Amino acid sequence: MKQQEEKEIIAAIKAGDKKAFSKIYNRYKKMIYKECYIATLNKEEAKDLFQDVWVKIYLSIKRSKNIQNLKGLIYSILRTGIIDYFRKRKRTLSYEEVFEDISLPESFDSETKAELNILQNLSPFERYLIYLRFYEEKSTKEIAQLLNMSENNVRVKMHRILQKLRRLI
Repeated sequence: MKQQEEKEIIAAIKAGDKKAFSKIYNRYKKMIYKECYIATLNKEEAKDLFQDVWVKIYLSIKRSKNIQNLKGLIYSILRTGIIDYFRKRKRTLSYEEVFEDISLPESFDSETKAELNILQNLSPFERYLIYLRFYEEKSTKEIAQLLNMSENNVRVKMHRILQKLRRLI
């Protein structure tokens, strides 16, 4: 979606055009649901989080005066929604709790399970950065744009996360 097209859609949404919002919804719904599911590992909770994120996106578009980067705004709201989800849970799940209903392939040996347990020591935001960088294979520049952060800030955070992981290993 080009920046001019985004501005037109945003203006239409502010004017009350529900079809305009559906364009944004249809463009980003799969990505948002996927990330909600990865964060929750539960279909029902993912649907709830997905709905909360979309309500916040809609309200944010309606309230904001000048949106420069729609995709960045969406990722920022998604990131905040995921972090809020983890805050509400007020605890970190163990490996067994996370995967109790998921049948793991035989290839998941004890070493892989140990690595997954180590990731549980990261904050939700740290896990999210790891997800974007290594699972989504986003560059530092792309992550910075998506999260409305400077590239340097992303590099510093990634460096600290990797240092933390090295200490845990």
